[in-house]
Amino acid sequence: LGLEWMADEGMLDADFGLIPDIDNGMHEVSIAEKGAFFLKITSSGKQAHGSTPEKGINAVWLMIDLLNEVRRMDLDFAPDPLFTPPTSNLGLISGGSAPNIVPGQCEAQIDFRFLPSQNAEEIEQVIMIEASRIEEANEGARFSFERMMKVDPMRIDPANTLVRRLQDKAEAVLGWRPRLKGLSGSTVAKPLVRTGVPAVGFGPGEECQAHAANESIAVEELLNFAKVLGTFLIKEES
Repeated sequence: LGLEWMADEGMLDADFGLIPDIDNGMHEVSIAEKGAFFLKITSSGKQAHGSTPEKGINAVWLMIDLLNEVRRMDLDFAPDPLFTPPTSNLGLISGGSAPNIVPGQCEAQIDFRFLPSQNAEEIEQVIMIEASRIEEANEGARFSFERMMKVDPMRIDPANTLVRRLQDKAEAVLGWRPRLKGLSGSTVAKPLVRTGVPAVGFGPGEECQAHAANESIAVEELLNFAKVLGTFLIKEES
């Protein structure tokens, strides 16, 4: 988050950014990224003895009802050739303390990756409407929401000088022209673009190894990456 802090403090002053946080063996240049929205949902009910569940309000069952609605959500979005469709991932859920106790609270955290045609506020609003319906149908049930993280999608013009020059220099060194793509994940290109600095992602490595154990880059590929950067950065005589 260092670059995020620098952006917030107005400390970034650059002509461009090149982020080597993208793999596929330098066959792609990332010019866009999906937005990321992490939402924590808390379901509150009433704790009771497991032998008399009718005396309690089971917060876990209430959460399951809401999560099933989230899973069925069909949010509008405009298809984008750079991106795969938007996604949601239930990454964490916890609730209850013992099988013979009606749980009074349950917490879930969901990771939404959304397209430029969407926004986090709309996603949250749809979920809150579903939560209100469940609350109305279950006396004493209550849901609360907390935004853990929200970063908007970003995109730069494919005709930008940065993009064209990188493609040209990569093609000269590697023998192929990297194609343009959008990422489902996020990189530090986002805070750069947010502060007016054009930035793209480009780098060595294999997609199947990303975030995996024993992640590695072939030495020859690393050398070729250095060659591309060198020719990209050298200022040509006019």
